[in-house]
Amino acid sequence: FSMIEDRDGKLWFSAFGGGISCFDGQTFRTYTRDDGLAHNEVFSVFQDSTGIFWFATELGATRFDGQTFRSYTTKDGLAHNEVSSVSEDKDGNLWFGTEGGVSFFDGQTFRNLTTEDGLAHNSVSDIYQDENGHWWFATEGGVSRYTGQYFTTFTTGEGLGANWCRKIYCDQDGCLWFVTD
Repeated sequence: FSMIEDRDGKLWFSAFGGGISCFDGQTFRTYTRDDGLAHNEVFSVFQDSTGIFWFATELGATRFDGQTFRSYTTKDGLAHNEVSSVSEDKDGNLWFGTEGGVSFFDGQTFRNLTTEDGLAHNSVSDIYQDENGHWWFATEGGVSRYTGQYFTTFTTGEGLGANWCRKIYCDQDGCLWFVTD
């Protein structure tokens, strides 16, 4: 699923149904629902610019400051409870890819983008912001690019290998690569 190295050099791993584990170089510490995770199935791990961890789970997005967990769900305004990815923009706002579209979170409220706004499909598995500030969303219906005002969708008709896109990678030359099914 997901693995990152945090700013302190610790490794964070998500496991299928096993919560989230942190390795500090000597020992593992595993966090689960019993500790405050929204769900033990964690799809993605993200550390924001302030050092806060965000876990994309089967039942919401969980914020972890190293001591306290706080989960966000549709009751808080999230587009869908199944969250697959987390990203942050240059202003410190968070973007969540969910099964119900994309959720933008300014720290107080959520704003959601869906197919009604121009998103290719509401199932969003990955998010990437390019150097121009445009957002790229990997969906089950192709790749959507969002300028902040409008969407452009790329599918097999534009040369994508398949319409179901899983991941977006940017190489050292700035080229975007799309992992499809």
